Amino acid sequence: MCGIFISHLLPKTLQSVIITDIGDAIELIDRNISNNPPSCHIHSLELCWGNVEHYERALKTSSSASPLIIASDCVYWEHLFIPLIDCLLYFTSRGSRVIMSHVKRWKKDERFFRLCKKKNKTVKVLHEVIDHDLNSRNIMRIIEISY
Repeated sequence: MCGIFISHLLPKTLQSVIITDIGDAIELIDRNISNNPPSCHIHSLELCWGNVEHYERALKTSSSASPLIIASDCVYWEHLFIPLIDCLLYFTSRGSRVIMSHVKRWKKDERFFRLCKKKNKTVKVLHEVIDHDLNSRNIMRIIEISY
């Protein structure tokens, strides 16, 4: 839904939006695209972190040599931190800019961003909302990751 929403915010002159996810999610993405008509050409593409062939196909499919990447809720499982960072490194080293939304759920989430910095990435918080309720503190961030 994030990609479909973004397609409505971008200029009409934008040629295409590509929504990526693991193969099992592509059918659902296509159904969401059909049920929520976008404002520009939009399609889905399988992209598994750690698969360079998928990265190359995404770049070839893109209407831009260095696409803007919007990532939403990607930092969950610690065993996927390195494959995600390697994926981001692949795209940012080719000029792409990454904007990521992140809700801090666990202390280990911060490890992901420390690892990004170790891989020579700039991690910049663009926006942060801290929501306090009776039982917890929620931190929501919009982050830019660049090479």
